[in-house]
Amino acid sequence: MKANALKRVAGALSAAAVLVAGMALGTGTASAAAAVPQDGVPYIHMSGLTAENSESSTWRLYKIGDYVSVDANNADVTTVADAQVKTLLREAIEAGDPDGYKSDIYDKDSTTQQTYYDNPVAYISQHMGDPGYAEKLRKIADALADTTAGTGLLKNTTIAATAQYEPSVENYGTNHDVYLTSKAYGTAYAAGDFSQGVYVITSNKTITKDTATVNAVSTMIVPSTYCPDADNTVKVLKGQQLGEVALKSSDGNTPDKKPDPVDPDKPDYESTKKGEVVWSDANGTLVKFTLSSSIPSNWSANDANHNMKIYDAPRAGVTVLKTIAGVKSIVDNKFSSLTFDDNDNGIKKDATTLATAEALTLKVGNTTLSTAGGTDYTYTLTYKNTASGDDDNKFVGQDKSTGGEVASGILENDKYFLADVNQVMKIPGVAASADVVMTYYAFIESTQSGAVNDYLFKFDGTEAGKDQEPQNTTVDYTLYNVGPKNNYEGVADATYRIYKVNVSGDRDSLSYAKGNLAGEVKSAATTGAVKFPNLTSGYYIVEEATVATGYLQSFAPTYTIQVTGKTGTGSGATYNSLTAKALTKTEAEKMGGDAFYKDLGQLLDLNKAKVDGPPTINAGDYVHNITSLTQLPMTGGAGIALSVVVALVLGGFGLASYRRSRKAASVVA
Repeated sequence: MKANALKRVAGALSAAAVLVAGMALGTGTASAAAAVPQDGVPYIHMSGLTAENSESSTWRLYKIGDYVSVDANNADVTTVADAQVKTLLREAIEAGDPDGYKSDIYDKDSTTQQTYYDNPVAYISQHMGDPGYAEKLRKIADALADTTAGTGLLKNTTIAATAQYEPSVENYGTNHDVYLTSKAYGTAYAAGDFSQGVYVITSNKTITKDTATVNAVSTMIVPSTYCPDADNTVKVLKGQQLGEVALKSSDGNTPDKKPDPVDPDKPDYESTKKGEVVWSDANGTLVKFTLSSSIPSNWSANDANHNMKIYDAPRAGVTVLKTIAGVKSIVDNKFSSLTFDDNDNGIKKDATTLATAEALTLKVGNTTLSTAGGTDYTYTLTYKNTASGDDDNKFVGQDKSTGGEVASGILENDKYFLADVNQVMKIPGVAASADVVMTYYAFIESTQSGAVNDYLFKFDGTEAGKDQEPQNTTVDYTLYNVGPKNNYEGVADATYRIYKVNVSGDRDSLSYAKGNLAGEVKSAATTGAVKFPNLTSGYYIVEEATVATGYLQSFAPTYTIQVTGKTGTGSGATYNSLTAKALTKTEAEKMGGDAFYKDLGQLLDLNKAKVDGPPTINAGDYVHNITSLTQLPMTGGAGIALSVVVALVLGGFGLASYRRSRKAASVVA
């Protein structure tokens, strides 16, 4: 066996090449990370566990290879002396790597036993680092656990597991990890024991793709660390970690699942699409959409066998802006309050740059793709079922159509565009788990409430799971500008503005900051309605920027709304259509004080329930306005404020009178 063979084992494994890495064995509750075994004790370190898959789960460890010797630069490994294990390994190699089987294991045509016939583990380790071998290795691992054919390790009851382990939340730490090792030094096994070598690890959990947090491992091939004596442990070989397994949240053939950066209740997802409002007013909404996913963790760099497709179907009222010229045209012709700066492509409100226009862009890893392609990869962007109104700069959406299903949620006769990338792993610098990000601007008509852009990622024909919250949709938000307290008659011509809220930090410790201006609308006559159409998910600060003529500006309030599809919390949380709701004073102030909520005159009447009347008052958010201080409420915070104003005035008058009388007295004297 070549000296660097095991190094290739470690390298491939550390890149998640051999894992159906979704054993999703979850969120630990112990108070510390698992303890690293002492020197001289071999181990396999499993990290990235989640709690959901620990319950009633059993891991079985089957040893398939023994170490002869390993140091920092060289290694040697042999297949265990069990004829049945060798037979199963040969069968698995034939299933996953038929050409290699013929050339290096057994040539059936000539009935010739090749070099690695009696040492199939050595053959596998020789080729683990080869470009594209990850897919073959995945097939080899799958064949080892093929229970239907009766040849897998789980099915073949005459081959016993070397060790058996039942994970639980209690025995791994806050790092969500555990060390598999011998009984004397690590977690006790229900049966068998552990010694250094190469293992096949299986789980009795089945893959349940529709269950967001449970995607179980079927098989993985893992080398342990190596201990030459009781005082030393070899953990690194040729710069690669031995005995390290980072469990992923997918099966390795689809993207790794990622947690939502803000919402800890939301199930992890493989792909998402989120809109960011650039500007919203009575004319419509300008939105920047971002679709994101990642390259499957089993895909190898330079492997020519992989393709990726991204589907996007803009529905009625949504116009995809393909180019910077398309964005400029919308700004110039739809939004009279905005300007477009031809020098830097800035979208501006007065002198403030709200955003910088971009063409539709697809980026994989650090490489922005060109439809001209590259030396090895190809990228095509095709607009399907184009019609009147479409041109080089825009693609106008339509209602859902008919026909067979092209992808989930998208039919043959729908208007949609398709980004098709062949030989993805030939893109320069792209590796497994690299980010895939598509961005583009879109204009949404103000009359199109709840606009939708359906989307889907496919990796080698397999659809990636979507974010449960429909962040690819929008919702209108309407407030009512009305007269003094208990007066719900509309007041026209007040100017309201919304600002985006920037969220940063860890989702368990978030920070909020007032962001860019994102919309401006005047209140309507008669009703006083102020509608910001087609807001995307997130938080927005609402300000009465300018009150109507005759009303007091100093009492104009500020409050915060949240646009979300979430109802409930914790395990009871569900995600449906987006809704917009005003936060309470307490909720908003926790985000950042009076920048998020200010109501000096107690003029906010938020989340008001419907009143049947007379008069009838519809449910909604109402902002009252006053023309004089006498219209302020006389109880509560505002009443106290008014009392303080009056007291100060009276006190000042008394002090002035006292001073005048003193002066008069001194003159008489």
